[in-house]
Amino acid sequence: MHKSMIKLKEILQEAKRDASLVKNFKELLLMFPKEVRGKIMRLKCVPQNPKWHPEGNTLKHTILVVRRAIEHSNKDADMIIAALFHDVGKYDTLGTNPKTGQPTAFGHEKVSAEEVEKYRDAIESLGGNVNRIKAIVKDHMRIKKYGEMRQKKKEQMEAMEIFDDLKFFCNKLDKGGIDL
Repeated sequence: MHKSMIKLKEILQEAKRDASLVKNFKELLLMFPKEVRGKIMRLKCVPQNPKWHPEGNTLKHTILVVRRAIEHSNKDADMIIAALFHDVGKYDTLGTNPKTGQPTAFGHEKVSAEEVEKYRDAIESLGGNVNRIKAIVKDHMRIKKYGEMRQKKKEQMEAMEIFDDLKFFCNKLDKGGIDL
């Protein structure tokens, strides 16, 4: 076996116990069952509105968000796993906005949160807190509207246990563009 393959195998064996140890998107993806990998890879066929996502399809966006999570989340396994799952529901909710003609995936966050729950065992085996990940995934779109909310809605969001996580996820990880 080639030396680099042995090294990758060692990394993956160690990482299978802790998602916070991954160094890139591919390592993370390989930690999950084949069915999850397939659901993530099919995001390549899901276009996005270029106004918000100039990087292109949903797979490219997901890769960027995972990279940012690895780079900026201080090895937080929950943030890294949330980055992988946050838009997986776009495949099942893809449509066209009748006003703009652009792709939209209304409600994708709910479907994505259901996928987190579905793969609870795999996520927990990697050191992930499913409830925290699911909450981040479920509410990652709501936090984007925070500045436009009435005060009462803002206060409700601020009272959420994951409010700071959501702000971090939205402001640092789940943004469009091609920067790292």
